[in-house]
Amino acid sequence: MFRAALIPALLASCATTGLDTTSTNLEAASPAQIEPIDPELPSVDHIASLVRTELGDDATAKLRLCVQPSGKLATVKLAKRSMLPEFDHAVIQDVTDWRFEPTAGPVEHCELFTVIYHPYLG
Repeated sequence: MFRAALIPALLASCATTGLDTTSTNLEAASPAQIEPIDPELPSVDHIASLVRTELGDDATAKLRLCVQPSGKLATVKLAKRSMLPEFDHAVIQDVTDWRFEPTAGPVEHCELFTVIYHPYLG
């Protein structure tokens, strides 16, 4: 089992056109926040020993997630890579299976998320 922290880095809204409206002006940002429901990282858990060997006690990947109002993931993109491509691939593979709390409004909401993975090899 993993222990991961999900940190919403910066909140923004984007229309379904995919326009990137990320802004450092937090007052202009959408009030909605993307909340994953029971996030799991089974593919990352499968390579936990490799992650620990190559990256140590903490592995980090930054993702840009866009979620439809229904809570279904629309897109996931790697915003900042870790030093281990296998970890990055596994995180993206697992996140594509996540569901999210439904959001308000007719447009999808996008956020930058930092996934911090702590491999435990018990």
